[in-house]
Amino acid sequence: MPSSLRPGFAVQADSKQTAELYMRISQETFDAAVQENIEDLDMNPEEALADAIEQFESQGVKLDNIVQRVPGASGEDDPPVLCHVRTMEGLLNEAEDEGEIEIEFGTGHMKVSFARVAAGEPSTLLSQTAAALKSELQADKQNLTFAGHNGGVDALVSSALSLMEDAALLPPVMEALAAILMDAENRERFGVRGIAALSAIVRRHVGGDAVALRSSLLASRASLLVHEHHRQLFVGSADLLGFVVQTLSDFEADTPTVLAACGVLRAVTLSDDARSRTSKGLEHAKAAVELGVLPKLLALLRSPMASSSAALAELLATLSRLTVTDKICAQLADMDALELAIGELANHVTDASVAK
Repeated sequence: MPSSLRPGFAVQADSKQTAELYMRISQETFDAAVQENIEDLDMNPEEALADAIEQFESQGVKLDNIVQRVPGASGEDDPPVLCHVRTMEGLLNEAEDEGEIEIEFGTGHMKVSFARVAAGEPSTLLSQTAAALKSELQADKQNLTFAGHNGGVDALVSSALSLMEDAALLPPVMEALAAILMDAENRERFGVRGIAALSAIVRRHVGGDAVALRSSLLASRASLLVHEHHRQLFVGSADLLGFVVQTLSDFEADTPTVLAACGVLRAVTLSDDARSRTSKGLEHAKAAVELGVLPKLLALLRSPMASSSAALAELLATLSRLTVTDKICAQLADMDALELAIGELANHVTDASVAK
């Protein structure tokens, strides 16, 4: 462990998380098996469906991504979450205009193309459908899998790009994206295009509409959980850490937006991805400090925002994630942070979240 690290920091390393491994099949493979039972084995549709399910499950195949129905059944009978994804895809496919953005990414520039849904009723329907999709995703974990395996992540990223200039219609799309990215498999579908899209959207709304920025930060945080590659793209290639730090002062009177920014700050310092041999969580924490995050957090801790114990706990937790070296701890001591922490502990000794 480098000598500059704060003593004890390594002991508090994040718990490594590994992905669960299991076999999957496509909807087409499942439907073909059911159809074969009907045509070759003369089973009735219900028997054919039950037999296919039993056969695949006995082979260790996980079927939570499969709509378990007889082939040829009306799509209207499919789960609502799939209907919402198809509606969004339909609106994007029907768009007559195409947009393109160019953003700084890594050492160069990246161009991202997308379908531009027409203003008015089509854009409003796209936003409303995303809101309905979010409700379904939050209602049942199964829906996260259904949506992810049926193009939900790409549909939401493309919808976000289409509506990125509309601060009123964008938030439901970003909130749905945040919901779908809470699933580990769906984060794998996000990729470089997703991070680039988030980069463009966050940059667009920094210093602008609070709700649009907040929802974009929530989606950013979800994309960073248990994903070291995304974290390195977010900080190293998209260069978004400075914009997140800037949010703390730009929206100092807006508690939800500040806490969303804090969530992103904590996420980039994690080292919880067991697939990655190395983590840059410590470097990201030091980079945030170099960008001047410490005085901003301390100012917020001394502001009326900290009168809420929930907000106080979030701010303290964020500050704690950044105390990774002796030098940073010394900086905080010079800013009377220790006195502040001890005082808040005394004031909230029975509040577990603050006391922690």
